[in-house]
Formats: sequence, structure tokens, C-alpha cells
Amino acid sequence: PELRENALKFLSLYAEKSNKTSFVFIDGMDHAARSQYAANKTFLSQLPMPNEIEDNIKFIFVGQPLHDKYPTWLSKDNSNIQFINLPTLEKEDVLMLLDYNNISIPNVDLESLSDSIITVVGNNALNIIFAIYEAKRYITCQSFDFLIEKLKERKLDGQIERYYEWIVNSIDENLALLKIIFMFSFSSQKIPLTQISLICNVDNLCAQYILNKLYPLVQCENDS
Repeated sequence: PELRENALKFLSLYAEKSNKTSFVFIDGMDHAARSQYAANKTFLSQLPMPNEIEDNIKFIFVGQPLHDKYPTWLSKDNSNIQFINLPTLEKEDVLMLLDYNNISIPNVDLESLSDSIITVVGNNALNIIFAIYEAKRYITCQSFDFLIEKLKERKLDGQIERYYEWIVNSIDENLALLKIIFMFSFSSQKIPLTQISLICNVDNLCAQYILNKLYPLVQCENDS
């Protein structure tokens, strides 16, 4: 409670100093609600209620529709809370992403490709975004069937966690891989390749090989 009070106090002070509203984004509310860990239940119970939040602070909670494990005040009957429904991605959204990323396959129109991507990976935003990244990787494959097979092979036709697992499991486990996973689990900024190599005690080529295998969860800029 004390930590929460201090956080709210400083958020309000920051908003006053910057003359802007302080926004706090909390994603994965439904994951916390479904979790069996006691810490997550404590987390949900200690979320600040609307009457504890100053006018210059806005909390944005992101998650699946209302869950019975959510705090009782988090309901549509509360006039201090605005609910916004985000629809699933549709063909038009996939078309836009394909066009933005300059993805095309010879003899296959983008509408058919969009339909096929949704058919394979579903309408989940993360699945579709990662499918676009995979399409960028194989943009020179020149084969529609090859791309669709790769999406299935990488488990993008199921729960997104299976895709993450496939990526990590496709690399032989070693100390450098574990260090890199640990680094990116806590990093909030870009990390130079030379620094990663130094921390992992491997040469740049070895570190870059592991990083490339972790694509698109980890992406490289300017080969560094």
C-alpha cells in the first residue's frame, strides 16, 4: 500500500511538472486473473481504485473481457471507468500490414494471401503480426505454399506461447542463449551486439547467430 501511494503521488507530481497527463499502461490483466500464483492475486487486489487516482493520472488496463477474478470495482457499472472494445484483426488490417511491409508473392493477389494468413493463424493480433514478420523473412521464397507451411511449422496456427517455445527450442540450449534470454527479459532499451558478446563471453558471430535465430522476438538494427 505504501509503495502504491508513493507511486500515485509521484505520478501526479510528474504530471504537474510536465503539464501533461501521466498514463500508466498495465497489460495482461486476464493472465493475472487466471494465474494460480498468489502474487498475481495480490497484484489485482492492490490496483488503485478510481477514487484514489488524481485527475492528471490515467490508468489503461488491457486484457480479455471482464473476468470474475478482476477487482469488483472494475465493472461497467462504474461511471469513472471507460471501456473500449478492440475488435479482432480482419482481412483489411492484414492487407494494410502486407502493403506497409512491401510483402508480395508472384501470382498471388494480396487479398488471397490475407485470407490465407487469417485461415492459418486466426484473428489474434500477435499471431498475425508475427506471421507478417515471418513473411518478411521468406519474402524471396517465391512460393505461397512454402510460406503457409512455415507458418504452420512455427506453430503460429495455435496459441502464441507455442510460437515462442518453437523459436527458443529451435536453438541448442547453451549458456550464451540463457544469458541472452535473461538480458532481453529485463532490458528496456537496445543492446549493442558487442556488449552482448562481452557479457556472454562469446565472439560477435556466435552472439549474432543466436540473436538471428530468435527473430522476430529479437531484431537487429544495422548489423549491430
